[in-house]
Amino acid sequence: MAKNYGKNLTFNSGFTWAKDLTDAQDTSNAYGQTIADQFDRRAEYANNQITPARRFYGYTVYQLPFGTGQRYLPSSSKFLQALFGGPDVRRIEQVRPDERRVGP
Repeated sequence: MAKNYGKNLTFNSGFTWAKDLTDAQDTSNAYGQTIADQFDRRAEYANNQITPARRFYGYTVYQLPFGTGQRYLPSSSKFLQALFGGPDVRRIEQVRPDERRVGP
């Protein structure tokens, strides 16, 4: 779901529901994937521990009003456009209901 407010402010949010089954868990250790029984791979078949099952995400982008087509410095030199044109402020959040949060 995306929503624009004016020409400089954008909000977007969404939800991902995923299931990733694998027979070789990537535990991110130095030796790679660890398999208990190489001849019975069905015993290893399970949900991937790294892929979150559910995830909410959202982001906000505010483009600062400097540069071409903006309120301030709309027709300045190429040097000033390169220096000040197109900066923005971004905020990204994601929540995974499966994870337990520790601390504040």
